[in-house]
Amino acid sequence: MALLAIVRHGQTVENARGRWLGVRDSPLTPAGRQQATALGLRLKAQGPWTAIYTSLLGRAVDTAGLLAATLGAPVAPPDADLREYDFGEWDGLTPAELTQRGFWTAVRQDPEFAPPHGEGFAPAARRLASASQRLAAAHGGQGVVVVTHGLALAAGLALILTADVRNVAQYALPNAGLALLRMDGNPGRVSRLIAMDEPVSCEMGV
Repeated sequence: MALLAIVRHGQTVENARGRWLGVRDSPLTPAGRQQATALGLRLKAQGPWTAIYTSLLGRAVDTAGLLAATLGAPVAPPDADLREYDFGEWDGLTPAELTQRGFWTAVRQDPEFAPPHGEGFAPAARRLASASQRLAAAHGGQGVVVVTHGLALAAGLALILTADVRNVAQYALPNAGLALLRMDGNPGRVSRLIAMDEPVSCEMGV
């Protein structure tokens, strides 16, 4: 089985403003860069790590680069399947604004729900879960770091660990948050959560 360190990128300018970003990008803040460096030190103590995989969005790529500087592991070419959930026309809204538009209510009622010109919620979770299983299958017996995004990560973990994306709130990590999983890459096998940082509110229950 592979050891996957699935992490969320460091804080961005829009994160600091309290907004959910999807496929639009936002640079890391100085605090976000410090978070990534501190995460690298945490991971170094749990290594070795064979490779670092990252979303193609700049905030994840920059986080991966900062991790690589500490871990000494190579960064693989960006993987589009690790990108953030696409909010479509609702990209950049605050959690309160998403709630006002009925986003979480709609997801609870129908996990396949997509906002206008956006991505289906369950399909995004399946994308992230499939990418994680693919990387685990390619790295049996090794440790790899996967840098991705808040909502896609939470939805993917909910699907992997509970088979229900509506449990997303249990897995919403803070910036530079970490979840350690044992996976063998077989979708039919149960993956094991070894450790995870304390989740933060993603407004699922509001």
